Amino acid sequence: MKFFDFAIIGGDKRQQYLHQILLEHGYSVICYGITPCFATTASSLKEACHCSKTIIAPIPFSRNKKTLTQLPGESPVFINALLTLLSPDYTMIAGMIPPIFSAHCHCIDLMKQASFVTANSIVTAEVATATAILHMPDKLYGCPCLVTGYGHCAKALAHCLSQLHANVSITARSPSALYEAEQDGFCAINLSKLTPYLASFSIIFNTIPAPIFSKERIMECQPCTLYLELASSPGGLACLPLAKEQLSILPCPGLPGRFSPLACAKAIFEQISNL
Repeated sequence: MKFFDFAIIGGDKRQQYLHQILLEHGYSVICYGITPCFATTASSLKEACHCSKTIIAPIPFSRNKKTLTQLPGESPVFINALLTLLSPDYTMIAGMIPPIFSAHCHCIDLMKQASFVTANSIVTAEVATATAILHMPDKLYGCPCLVTGYGHCAKALAHCLSQLHANVSITARSPSALYEAEQDGFCAINLSKLTPYLASFSIIFNTIPAPIFSKERIMECQPCTLYLELASSPGGLACLPLAKEQLSILPCPGLPGRFSPLACAKAIFEQISNL
């Protein structure tokens, strides 16, 4: 049985581009649950795992806690089946890896690697900005925008918007986050005092994965305010039916993988190169 440098199991366009990059750099790769062009494919999950001790899985690892994230039409890869094939001499490279895997193999969670998170945030910021431009009736120049939170994604987004001369405000709970936002040149609003300011924003970019927009706050927004949901579930809206009536909502899950898969693949390869 031939041994391969990597086994790519599951994934989306990011892993397809990553497969191409790995081959261009002289690595051998076997695939299962994903079919890039010119791929060597395993006939089974067991064969894929037996052919390589370094497995590259999706970002996020799973969306339903049962199967790996995959493109439509691929045979599902079940998490429990993968677990039974692993041992401590395996390395798993993926994003948002379930904790149970750390008991079965060595895990490198890309979403816990600072350099990858930064690169991923920059891509997210670019695509989120482009999405807003495509869906707003007015220009972004001078547009009053609210970014919630001030983590990696929010920082990249705020700077991206600012470079296009949008008028950017930040809201957060943490005093240190508010201080940092002010030092970076943005208007900083304590989340507890946000409500009276909401009517002044034309676009809201939410990066906080918690329902911070109550019914009261939703009603304070101007009708048809553009709201981009960048946070993971449950998102920022406490009352979705009301929000749909009051706001113009754009769900934005997985922007990097959907619109900039090559950039993401390059960032993953950079992490692999530094192992």
